[in-house]
Amino acid sequence: MRNLRRWLSAHEIDLAYVSMLKHDAYVTIGSGARRGFPVVVRPEGAGATGDIAWQGWGRFGRRIGLRCRGASAFVSIAPRIEAELEQAWRSGTMRPSRLEEYRNPTPSTPRIVSLPNGVPLPEIPWQPRSDWRRAPRAVFVGRLAAEKGLDRLISAWSEVRTEYPGAQLLLLGEGPMRAQLESQARAAGLAVGAGQAIEMPGAVANVETILRASDLFVLPSSEEAMSIALLEAMALAMPLVATDIPGNRRLVEHGVHGRLCALNPQALAAAIREQWTDFAHAVEMGRAARRHVDAHYSIRAVARQHLELFRTLIAERKRTIS
Repeated sequence: MRNLRRWLSAHEIDLAYVSMLKHDAYVTIGSGARRGFPVVVRPEGAGATGDIAWQGWGRFGRRIGLRCRGASAFVSIAPRIEAELEQAWRSGTMRPSRLEEYRNPTPSTPRIVSLPNGVPLPEIPWQPRSDWRRAPRAVFVGRLAAEKGLDRLISAWSEVRTEYPGAQLLLLGEGPMRAQLESQARAAGLAVGAGQAIEMPGAVANVETILRASDLFVLPSSEEAMSIALLEAMALAMPLVATDIPGNRRLVEHGVHGRLCALNPQALAAAIREQWTDFAHAVEMGRAARRHVDAHYSIRAVARQHLELFRTLIAERKRTIS
């Protein structure tokens, strides 16, 4: 914290952007108040492990929460984070005890700007395999945890294989449910292993290569803020199936960018079969998803939105000083 304070004091700064409402935010907001540059902070998570919760139990957390009220703006990557910020503001968790710490009066409500995560747009989009019908492959990427709904997906897989007997499901990632999922698959008569009905290779370095060699991306989660894995599949132009939950609806319009389905194995199996039965339409929806990401969620698009916010804040500060 001392090193950051010294660095900020030694450089001319127009605006600072800080990830996480923790120690760096405390130092930077204080320096911005003293030296007159705006500070934008971005919480990186919500819930029990999120930034606001951490301020309740983390070392120095409460003082950091009070100081964060002096930020010029908050960037929210998900509605749940925005809700937590507003609740902390109303409850007084982020209410400063000494307003004289800040050069400018603190606004009565936080300035929260909804800006999504951005993902790279691969130069070459996903292309369908010519022999995909012989052994179609669906892939999940993420943590093997309860909220990801992988037990539903494995239950659905038995139904999928009644119509596509050679279908393979790849679960990429590690997590606490790995052993339970393997047991569930074997109990359902689904072989687990390389080249079998279900593959669980763990964490892999070449995720994009595996995505390109697959025929469908599946996200069966019961809870998502904004799935980077889903965005990356959309950026590739992959056909997709995702559960109809708020975080996924925010990214995917059903029937336009892919298929959304209810949170049960039957609906999941039906959506997967529909994507492969009308594969030409699935491919076209994947291309529409890529265009959607390019316009709204690509690194370029998100960077442009950030720059607009930064320029606005810098201009406002200059007017205040003058």
